[in-house]
Amino acid sequence: MRAFVAIISGLLFSMQAHAAGADRIPGARYPSARGSGMGDSLLGFADDAQGALFYNPAMFGKIKSANLEPLNFKLSGNLDLIRSLGVDSYKYSGRSKYIDYLLAHRGDKPSHEFAVFPNITLPGFGFGLLYQSRTHATGIDPNYSYKSRTELIPTLGTGFRLASGVLRFGYSLQWVNRTEGQGTVSFASNSASVTNETRGSGSGFSHNGGMTVTLPYMYQPSFQFVARN
Repeated sequence: MRAFVAIISGLLFSMQAHAAGADRIPGARYPSARGSGMGDSLLGFADDAQGALFYNPAMFGKIKSANLEPLNFKLSGNLDLIRSLGVDSYKYSGRSKYIDYLLAHRGDKPSHEFAVFPNITLPGFGFGLLYQSRTHATGIDPNYSYKSRTELIPTLGTGFRLASGVLRFGYSLQWVNRTEGQGTVSFASNSASVTNETRGSGSGFSHNGGMTVTLPYMYQPSFQFVARN
């Protein structure tokens, strides 16, 4: 068994805004850079920690070597985010600081999506700790709608293969801790305020099961089955 250490697995920086909570694959809690690019087709190629833990846990039956990623991260944003970069940029990753920034900078609507996911995988098993935050603002002056979400998700999964890999089964468990909010930032002639604000936080368990059927013949299709609660 050969261990492979990846210092930085992926960095994605795009120029478009991302709506908070937008999932590239329905139900997947972590829209990885690879998943964003491949969409649903990743279900059959999810042979790394992000794919097996969040997309299709049956792929744990395909992992054959140990892999450690101490710093797997992703960052995406819009042009307003680039223009607002500075020593205080980190402050508006949370809801309250993000609102303060919108109130103090009329016309700017920086949106970002940041995730860091250190993880380790072994043949048939994987564990990771995902932290991700998203902020998003839209609208036309003088009213802007905003959304924010922060999540901390410890996750682990396991899987196995049968019939020389024709059948693969897997399961992953995620403990989701989430804080989110949304509202409207309104500007008047000499003042600014926040209205229609809703906030919430909570935690719960999320279960994912997967099965893959790969026919042992050349050019034959494979079938992916994934269930989430």
